[in-house]
Amino acid sequence: MALNLSIQICDESHISTLQQFVIDARHSVEDRYFETAYQEQLDKKRLIFLAFLDGRLVGYGHLNFFPQYAPFLRLNIPEIQDIVVHPNERCQGIGGQLMKACEVEAKSRSMTDIGIGVG
Repeated sequence: MALNLSIQICDESHISTLQQFVIDARHSVEDRYFETAYQEQLDKKRLIFLAFLDGRLVGYGHLNFFPQYAPFLRLNIPEIQDIVVHPNERCQGIGGQLMKACEVEAKSRSMTDIGIGVG
């Protein structure tokens, strides 16, 4: 059965939904994490992608254009960060779709390489 999955770019109205999502998913983030990330998105430093399944937020991921990892930054390689899928929704390809959205965006900006942060 095909998933009714949509990938969207975060807007300010999603911040409280993201905050509730991490509580429900038992995923910890720093205080004001999403507000800071959203400000970086406004500053064109990153994009936050959201995955919605049947209208419910089930995951998110970031494409960071100014990563802290020095080799990526030096070579102007964007970094995929924080691919998070709710534990109850894993193994359905949602994380892969978030990664694909990041890759498509990087390619649309004529970027030929992309990195991924783990750990």
